[in-house]
Amino acid sequence: SMDDVYVFGDNYNDIEMLKNIKHSVAVGNAIKEAKMAATYVAPPIYEGGILTACIELGLLDQSAKNKNI
Repeated sequence: SMDDVYVFGDNYNDIEMLKNIKHSVAVGNAIKEAKMAATYVAPPIYEGGILTACIELGLLDQSAKNKNI
């Protein structure tokens, strides 16, 4: 179901997707408009933003950080 869908974006082409999906994530280095459209803003991509978001949103458990996935 759409309740199980998570999307990640960072630029103009992602804004509509971020606005229209319940669980939308923009990384911290995304453009301002993408961050405003998202429901969650993660740290920048170069600081492990996607991994951090996945852990904080409950998609992965904390042990994933130690496995370098």
